[in-house]
Amino acid sequence: MLELDALSVRLGRAQVLDGVSARLAPGQTVALIGPNGAGKSTLLKALAGLLRASGKVRLEGRALPPGPRRAVAYMPQDTGAAAALSVLEVVLMGRLERLGLRVDPALRGEALEMLARFGLGALAHRPIGALSGGQRQLVFLAQTLFRAPKVMLLDEPTAALDLRHQLMVLERVRAEVAARAAIAVVAVHDLTLAARFVDRILCLSGGRIRADGAPAEVLDAALLRAVYGVVADIAPLPSGTLVVAPLRALGGTGANAAGAKPRILPPRSWQCCASG
Repeated sequence: MLELDALSVRLGRAQVLDGVSARLAPGQTVALIGPNGAGKSTLLKALAGLLRASGKVRLEGRALPPGPRRAVAYMPQDTGAAAALSVLEVVLMGRLERLGLRVDPALRGEALEMLARFGLGALAHRPIGALSGGQRQLVFLAQTLFRAPKVMLLDEPTAALDLRHQLMVLERVRAEVAARAAIAVVAVHDLTLAARFVDRILCLSGGRIRADGAPAEVLDAALLRAVYGVVADIAPLPSGTLVVAPLRALGGTGANAAGAKPRILPPRSWQCCASG
């Protein structure tokens, strides 16, 4: 169990997080959603011990000390590594404590297997600096999972990826969480993607949790209007997955401008999208 108890962060004069509390259970993949500036990245950094925060963070009943936390792996939005390092070396750094003058062949094999899971096996010996931004994103996610942490904190891990790799990443994260009874907290902007892959959603706005629950409980037109300032259609597919379609920013013009009533579409209206 990961417990957040009245977690608050002030940066200068700004109160970025204000009394965030939650209980996250092992085996859960949790989406952290909210508009820009809501405090998502700040919350992940505070959980990773990279920002000073008031309140308590407990893992399995024990308070986590300030500073970087070995049981917690954090992957930021902007990843970086020395351009001279190979892809394989970057992944191996996920278990830095086990590295010495010679790399254990078994450890090397595990790292190569992790790269293969992301379709990166052929790039193992290529310099990380020679990869595209999306490929580097996948490599650093492989490094994060290679650490086998109890808690994974991923800040927009799909931002630089194409559709196929977005699905691959979130499927792999879910599989790792389930296999090891870990906890993943994933900051994400794509609400349909969140609804498809997570067990639970925490919605942040103004540094506070505005909604907490299963995707079907949290994602509704009223929340999107209040938190994001948009009019949106929300429809369940026959599979049960929700599709979120933003229509208009509040304050615009036309039929779906501010004051227009958001529509909840019946499942049959989206059957054409699900059949292909």
